[in-house]
Amino acid sequence: MKPLYCEETAWLASMRQRKSLEPKAAGNPDFDFSFFIQTRQKARVVGSSLVIEVIGPLYGNGVPLNEVLGGTNYQSIVEEIKAAAGNIDEVVFVFDSPGGDVQGCHETAELIKSLPVETVAYVKGMCCSAAYYLASACDQVIVTETALVGSIGTVISLWNAKSEEILTITNDDAVFKHPETPMNAEAIAYYRDLCNKIAGRFQEFVASGRPGLSADAFSGKVFVAEDAASLGLIDDVMPWVDFPGAN
Repeated sequence: MKPLYCEETAWLASMRQRKSLEPKAAGNPDFDFSFFIQTRQKARVVGSSLVIEVIGPLYGNGVPLNEVLGGTNYQSIVEEIKAAAGNIDEVVFVFDSPGGDVQGCHETAELIKSLPVETVAYVKGMCCSAAYYLASACDQVIVTETALVGSIGTVISLWNAKSEEILTITNDDAVFKHPETPMNAEAIAYYRDLCNKIAGRFQEFVASGRPGLSADAFSGKVFVAEDAASLGLIDDVMPWVDFPGAN
């Protein structure tokens, strides 16, 4: 999970500065991300269950990237939960997300954890980083045979606008989350301390919902279903066609 979407914002700013990207509506037919964007459906009720999609990158309020790259805004999840309150017996969150922004993630996870009805996280693709933060708040985590889960940790990306270089720093435990980049030792220590503090809260929250996790679960690695089960990250494996919320 990221405190800021520095890399993506930097990329957009750089491209727009070079005037190589203009919206398709403005007359540039080459600028069309529709093939890459995961379209998120609005929440729907299936029987007595509310089904909420958590698709693509996760954003906090005020981050406009979902308009260009697709994804899910935390506020959308919150609003959909509140809109159906009192009329459902279960909330099913369908995940296919690599993770996302810190801002808004913990608050959304706390809301999920506090719900008085059964909550299920179903992973049909990927549930990593901030996405797993949300999933760990659910009563059950169920995945497909080929799902990927994990990447627990925090990463900060720092962009040098002049050189257009990006430095990425992770918390100490998540050594597999992102390759290291050379930087001034004092600056690295400062930002790593920031990552460690945010990651500490992340780890505490996940552990509270998934007691008994192996230390390897917090390494920043991503795990296939079989390994995720052995580490305690998930509860069950179920094909998408057999899952009640698939339709």
